[in-house]
Amino acid sequence: MKVYQALVNSIKREVISPVYLFYGPETYLRDKAVEALKKYVAGGDQGEFNLTILDATQVKIYDVIDAANTLPFFAERRLVIVENTPYFKNKRKKDEGEEEGEHQEDWEASLLKYLQEPNPASCLVFVTGENVNSKKKIYKAVEKAGQCLEFTPVKGKEMEDWVSSRFQKRGKKIDQNALQYLLSVNNNDLGILDSEIEKLCMLDLQKERLSLEEVKLAASYSVEASVFDLVDCIGERRSNRAIELLREMLSQGEPPIRLLIMIGRQLRLILAVKSLGVEGYAQNQLAAALGVHPYAGQKLLRQSKNFSQEQL
Repeated sequence: MKVYQALVNSIKREVISPVYLFYGPETYLRDKAVEALKKYVAGGDQGEFNLTILDATQVKIYDVIDAANTLPFFAERRLVIVENTPYFKNKRKKDEGEEEGEHQEDWEASLLKYLQEPNPASCLVFVTGENVNSKKKIYKAVEKAGQCLEFTPVKGKEMEDWVSSRFQKRGKKIDQNALQYLLSVNNNDLGILDSEIEKLCMLDLQKERLSLEEVKLAASYSVEASVFDLVDCIGERRSNRAIELLREMLSQGEPPIRLLIMIGRQLRLILAVKSLGVEGYAQNQLAAALGVHPYAGQKLLRQSKNFSQEQL
């Protein structure tokens, strides 16, 4: 999150590097970063003439360099975005678009030559969701000429603050237990969360604060949320409701083996909570020890009181 915010702040100050590498598994923020550059660099009247988007698996490196060396059309800069970039991995085979006889040394030397003196009238952005090798010459060359920005998953307090800020931006507030529930059923996926927040805020424009009950009713009843509700009912020994949910999910085509795996996982976690309690773990240590979200940890603690060690 800090990486994305730092980029946005530099754009606001009109400080744009001639070359970027955006990498890492956080797709939502990585895409937002690309959109921020698009809006600033290619958002004017002549924007469509100053934006080139290339798929690195379909073009040669020389096409990328040619695009980056092209002068902008009645604008200060042009933006060249290279998606699915393979150039920064540990080992890279021949480009999809390379002809026989073209070797890594050839394209690498060409790109390194460009990076030594990049076109100041272009903003060249390499984008990949894969891991990169920061020891490679090309990575170091981009780092020297511009910026290498890693987009990692947002977690914990940072994620909670982000969700709260998205609600506040829309003039809303959310109860803490409702926020925790929203995070737990959406697997901390920023893209899904942003969509859910937008929908929740539109349900009642007059209401300023959202409760847990309202979030449960309004949030998308996805298969993932259904699974969470099923294992919760089992943990809370609400057998009738658990059977209803199980029948609904089976009728919707949910694989039985997946449901068995999730139920087994829940019971193992409840058993682990009992064992950790015996070992003297405090409530705030349980979630970290189990590797689950704090909200889920609180529920597991409550559910563990519904079973004896022998029953589990």
